[in-house]
Amino acid sequence: MKAENILLSVTVVCYATLFLGIIFVSYERIQLFLARLRMRHRLRARSAEYRETIAAELWLRAVLSSSIGRAVSPSFFLGGLCALFLILFLLCFKTFTLFMSILVSLAAVSLPCLLLFIKASTMQQKGSQEGEYLLSNLLRYYRISNFNICEAIERTLQEESELRITRKHLFSLLLQLRASGDKSKMKNACDEFSYLLGTNWGRMLAHNIAEAAVKGSNVSLALEDIQIQLREARTAAEERKRLNGESLRMTCLLVPILYLVTVAMSLWYLELPLFHFFKNQFGTREGLVFFLLISFLFVADQGFLTLVLKQKYDY
Repeated sequence: MKAENILLSVTVVCYATLFLGIIFVSYERIQLFLARLRMRHRLRARSAEYRETIAAELWLRAVLSSSIGRAVSPSFFLGGLCALFLILFLLCFKTFTLFMSILVSLAAVSLPCLLLFIKASTMQQKGSQEGEYLLSNLLRYYRISNFNICEAIERTLQEESELRITRKHLFSLLLQLRASGDKSKMKNACDEFSYLLGTNWGRMLAHNIAEAAVKGSNVSLALEDIQIQLREARTAAEERKRLNGESLRMTCLLVPILYLVTVAMSLWYLELPLFHFFKNQFGTREGLVFFLLISFLFVADQGFLTLVLKQKYDY
């Protein structure tokens, strides 16, 4: 027993000596390996901080900013939609089947998305009409400012002009360009500005602003070319606006008027009490489904007409 303990002690001392010897011989290599691990961790954290925003998130942020009028986090908006879907699903599950509950909840949740899409498309359509005026002022001040794009944007904003929609986008872009000297952040700011405008001339303008801000390039000829193309597109846009405005107003008013007419006929000609009408409309499964279906189709129709008829002032 005593011999076994001595043998175990000698084995432990040998292995410990071997381990300490390896550490002593490879101390510099171990330090270098640990330094590489720390550097790799810092690079991952740095890349996560300065990662480029994906296109879907950038598009959603632009839609929310254009429709609501202020910056809203996409994760907050999606979380609100999920909470709304869960609440509606739990309420509908008491009345409908599982499939109908999911279908009704999805239709109800899609209504805010459609309304935001309509509002964003309308704001982009109105903002696109300011393109020629914006390019004219920006190009003039860009040449006056000795080809300094940030100073040109600032002078454009200081002028009392008709830039009601694009002014706030341009102001936000100027703040981001001057607040950060990082090239990737400046490009992301220009990409967000391009998504907010949502036009071909807006994408070209954002690209030229990024070139001038990041590389210091002279983009006066490119801005002048965009302005010339917008002038050529003005005539076609004005004629299209006159023809599409009448059909859009007619469709927007027709469905609510028809619904109110059916309500009036039910109350006056069928002599249905108002309490029973609301009970049949919102207190029964069939009435609620038909009302949600009418609302969903009406909003979807408005979104489709906005997409097709209200085309942007673009080339």
